[in-house]
Amino acid sequence: MKIVDIVDYPYCNWITDKKVRHRKKLWVEKNSVKKFVVQLEIETATGYSPMVRIDSFHGFAHKDEFFPDGRRKRTKIDLKDLKEAYKYASHEIKENFEIYVRRWIQTN
Repeated sequence: MKIVDIVDYPYCNWITDKKVRHRKKLWVEKNSVKKFVVQLEIETATGYSPMVRIDSFHGFAHKDEFFPDGRRKRTKIDLKDLKEAYKYASHEIKENFEIYVRRWIQTN
């Protein structure tokens, strides 16, 4: 099984002085996505905390949105396969990272 691990640091210093990172990990076997995780994290005093994570763990694709006070909101992602769910996850976080960062800062 091949594992692809990518870390990117979106430029968002107009929102916060905290570092933000976009992590993706993809497990592929015979050109088929077996599992994935796409996560947007923000720098905190103790390391990095997830703001949003979309993954295929727990037997289904879903999005977890995290809040500074410890709350979590889980939403099932109903797409035809994990490849489509991974594409959705990558696009969702890339296109909406500013919304997630602003919400985190405002609720912190």
